[in-house]
Amino acid sequence: MAAMLNLRIESLEDDDPWIIEQKNFNILNDFLQPDSKISSKEAAYQINEFTPMKREARGEKDVEHPESYLFEVWCFFIEISKQIPHDHPSQDKLVSLIKNLKSLPSIGVQIWGPKESMLWGDLPLIKAAWAEDWQEPHYSVDYKYFDEDFRRGVNWHAFSARLLQSGLTDWYFYATRILRMALEDEPHQKKGIAEYRICAAAQWIAHSRQAIFQRLDTKFSDGDLNQMGEGPLCKAWKCKKGKKSKKGKQGKKGKKVKKSKIGISRKRWNFWKATFQAFGDERSEEVSDKTASVCRMAAEQMMGIKATPGPSHE
Repeated sequence: MAAMLNLRIESLEDDDPWIIEQKNFNILNDFLQPDSKISSKEAAYQINEFTPMKREARGEKDVEHPESYLFEVWCFFIEISKQIPHDHPSQDKLVSLIKNLKSLPSIGVQIWGPKESMLWGDLPLIKAAWAEDWQEPHYSVDYKYFDEDFRRGVNWHAFSARLLQSGLTDWYFYATRILRMALEDEPHQKKGIAEYRICAAAQWIAHSRQAIFQRLDTKFSDGDLNQMGEGPLCKAWKCKKGKKSKKGKQGKKGKKVKKSKIGISRKRWNFWKATFQAFGDERSEEVSDKTASVCRMAAEQMMGIKATPGPSHE
C-alpha cells in the first residue's frame, strides 16, 4: 500500500479558520488516504454540498460570491496537490474527484462579466488559479526550504500534467513552457533551478505524454501560440537525420496545417527526447544522479509512445 499522507492547510491553524475550508479539508484528508473507503463520486458530492448556492438554499446568510468561493477552492486543491508526491496514487484520486465534480448537475454562475459559467461543468476559474500559482523555488545560499519548494513544485507539475491527460484541461502551453525553460533555453545559472526545471518538465512526459503526442503538428489558437514559442536551443537544433522542416504539415484528416499555427512540432518533440537522452547519458555530469535517472526515464517513455486514435484538432 502507498504511504499515508500527512496533509495540512496552514490557514486552518489560525484562531478563526474558514469553516468551509475546514470541512473541505476533512473530506479530502479522508478521501485521499490510500486506505480510504470513500469513493471519488461521494467525495465530490460532499464538497458540492458546501457551495454558496447550496448553503444559501439551506437558509445560510451572507454566503460568499461564487467567484470568491471558486478561487479559494481551486487554491485549496492546488495546495493539497503540492503535498502529494508526484508518483503517489492519490494524485490520480484527486483528478478523479475533479472529474466527478465536473459531471455533477451544473448551475449557471456569473464570473468576471455578464456571461454565465457552469458550476461545475466549466470548472470556472481553474485556469486563473493555476496561472497565479505558477512559480519556481526560491533560491539563495542561506534559504533552507529550497528542497521542500523543489518537491512541492514537482508535485504541482505532476498533478497539472495529469489534469491535461485526463481531458479536464487543455493547457498545453504549461507543458511547453516548462519544457522550453528546462530544455530549449540555456540552462539556468543556478544548478538547483536548472535541475528543478528538468524534473518538473519530466512530469509532463510521465503523466501527459500521450495527450501531447496527439497534438504534434496540429493547429493551436493564437492565444495559446503566444505562450508556446520555441526556445533558442530548439530553434537551432537539427536532428541527426538532417531532414529539413516542411512549410506545412499534414493533419489527421489530410489537411495542411500552417507551420505558424503549429505549437508542438514533431521536430520539437524529437528535440525534447534527444535532450532528455543527453542529460541521462553524455551530459549526465551536468546534473545529479537522481536527475539523470529522471531524464533517462523520460526519454524511454517518449521512445515507447505509440499513436492512438484521438479527437481531431484541425
